[in-house]
Amino acid sequence: MTKIIKKILELDKMTWKILQNWMNKDSAQEFSHKLTAWFFWEVIGNSLRNQEQFTHHKYIKKHVFKNTSILYKFLKLKLKNSQCLGKKKIFLPIIDKNTLMIASILIDSGEFNIFLPRYHSFFVRNYNSQFLYETLGEMKKFLKTNKIFLNSGKWLEILKRLKYTLSVFHYAVNDLRKIKPDLVVVSGDNYSPYQEYIFAAKKLGIKTMMLQHGLGCERYHDYHFTDFMNIWGEKQKEKYKDYKGGLRVTGNLFFEGFFVPRKINSDGDYYLWITRPHTIGKCYLPSRLPSEGIKIAGALQNISKNKNILVIIKPHPYDYVSPYKKIIKNQNLVKIKMENLYSLIKNSKAVISEDSTAALEAMFFGKPIIHVHFAQSYPVLKLVKYGAALPGFSQKQLFDSIEKIEKRSFNENKMLKGQINFIKDYAGPLTGTQKNIINFIKEVVYG
Repeated sequence: MTKIIKKILELDKMTWKILQNWMNKDSAQEFSHKLTAWFFWEVIGNSLRNQEQFTHHKYIKKHVFKNTSILYKFLKLKLKNSQCLGKKKIFLPIIDKNTLMIASILIDSGEFNIFLPRYHSFFVRNYNSQFLYETLGEMKKFLKTNKIFLNSGKWLEILKRLKYTLSVFHYAVNDLRKIKPDLVVVSGDNYSPYQEYIFAAKKLGIKTMMLQHGLGCERYHDYHFTDFMNIWGEKQKEKYKDYKGGLRVTGNLFFEGFFVPRKINSDGDYYLWITRPHTIGKCYLPSRLPSEGIKIAGALQNISKNKNILVIIKPHPYDYVSPYKKIIKNQNLVKIKMENLYSLIKNSKAVISEDSTAALEAMFFGKPIIHVHFAQSYPVLKLVKYGAALPGFSQKQLFDSIEKIEKRSFNENKMLKGQINFIKDYAGPLTGTQKNIINFIKEVVYG
């Protein structure tokens, strides 16, 4: 371990400890500290990094939650004739691919009345000004106590985020008071705008449940607020060992009907790099920088030129695309594609994955995997330790691993065994997932 990495990992730990101290200041009915944790985390981590004179985050542009009008309209049509008196009410506050799937399953079960929010009207600013500035004052005092000092520009950004968070929370409380659901179901509970609905439900005494939406690829990012949680596989219990709510292994709805690979299949036309979100809002700790993505793209461009191979970049939905476009010099060798992920994986020679659920998805296709990690830390996922992937923790390692796949000089049987074991531990059951989740929901709302 180099001195720089050791120091940055100490800053990671310090950031997490300071954030925990901030969240613990909340009372049983007031949630201003936990509500702000999703952006306060990055503020603390970035400030500590700057004080140690490490390269700091450059703010590219504000992350905005994207609406999903097509999904919303589809669900509205499906819900039109499904409401019946006497059924328990399930509220789904945000419409994304995960909640679309669970909503369709719950509607088809005929067991519940499903409710959606009034479409994104919470973006209208509406909050308690006194509470806003009281919270801002507490933030300033807290940071000063921890010897963290920000410039006026950063405080202005914090004020904007705080206004947004309190507006969503205010809207969520009103929405839930009107509907009075028996359960609020989300696919994430520790970032906005999901968490505002969770705390609104807690304020009103409404039960809450989360469906695991990813492998949990952030170091220390393991705080959760719902009363109940569905997780994919048994191994995930280790990550959630401190979780205070009701935990149930149910599997992943999107993996239902999938099969473990029978062989490693390197037949394909290109190397597929599936990015993680290299954005300020998704880089919580001092060890993670948005620039990691640019460095990986640069390394892949050099390797593709040297070996005359085609590289496809599939950006995460919340990743920035423009930095990759700027760095690509030869679009015949490195291309950006936004097509269906599984189609891209199927036709690839190998998949290059960071700490990302994409690696697990690629395993169902039996694709060789390279675990790329250019952060000043150690990877979170144990892909290489399992034998499920080759290492790519530097440009040289990335080059060597691609060379092994090109020559098929790696141990395919070892990788196959590693992928099967990883799927077993982390993906959970591949059959009966819908039934597992519906039964768990029934226990919660009727229990």
